[in-house]
Amino acid sequence: MIIDEIWFYVAIAVLLVIAVFLFFLQSRYQRDAFELSQDLAKAQADLTQINQKFEQLSAEKIRSNNGQFSIKHKPKRVLNELAKKKRKLTACTAKLKKRNSKNNN
Repeated sequence: MIIDEIWFYVAIAVLLVIAVFLFFLQSRYQRDAFELSQDLAKAQADLTQINQKFEQLSAEKIRSNNGQFSIKHKPKRVLNELAKKKRKLTACTAKLKKRNSKNNN
């Protein structure tokens, strides 16, 4: 009978040790899960911030490229306009010289 009581107390002690071990293991897993959820939230916030910065830079690049396109083609347009004005000026100067020569005659 005494041996049976000893085994009973040993079994209770072993079960108690296992229960304490499982309690600490569960608390460790909960802490790890909490830390991982915090890390995930921070990573998502960082990713959102990076995505916003990428969109800003993409929009800026598009605006910059559009500006460069108009700058590249703007001098050609200006030169074409100047050439047209120069031809008109030359034609007007020639007409004016003809009129002056007719009036002088």
